[in-house]
Amino acid sequence: MGVDRVILGMSPPQARRAFPEKQVYEDWMGGNLNHCYLYHGLIFCFTKCDSIRPLPDSILDLIVIQQRADAILCEEPMLSWTRSTILKALAWRGYPTQRLQHGHILIAGESVYNQTRLCFDKADRLFRIEMDLNFSELPFCPPFEE
Repeated sequence: MGVDRVILGMSPPQARRAFPEKQVYEDWMGGNLNHCYLYHGLIFCFTKCDSIRPLPDSILDLIVIQQRADAILCEEPMLSWTRSTILKALAWRGYPTQRLQHGHILIAGESVYNQTRLCFDKADRLFRIEMDLNFSELPFCPPFEE
């Protein structure tokens, strides 16, 4: 799982080479992100950091995509999906899903350590995708805030 040529498990230098876009901070990202690379509508989180950046020997364990117009999911733009349309598309492709708190959806991966969460706004539109190598029981997806 990944974004463009960036896949979970990469090191920070590998991810930077694979995704050379200019880094930018956006308000939705929150704080304390020394372990992350930040891009428009996108966060790459790594396992270890110092006070400034991810450490070279860390690995990419979480990718968050939020309202990024060029993000594609199941051959369609991320922002075109609703809860019902993506559930139908995933079922057609044979992906098992589970409903989480706040109405978000979990797509099970090959193991419990490879999960994708889909987050929806109050109008049931997809606004956030989280790909997690080290899945935790509690979803990171927040309720949608306008």
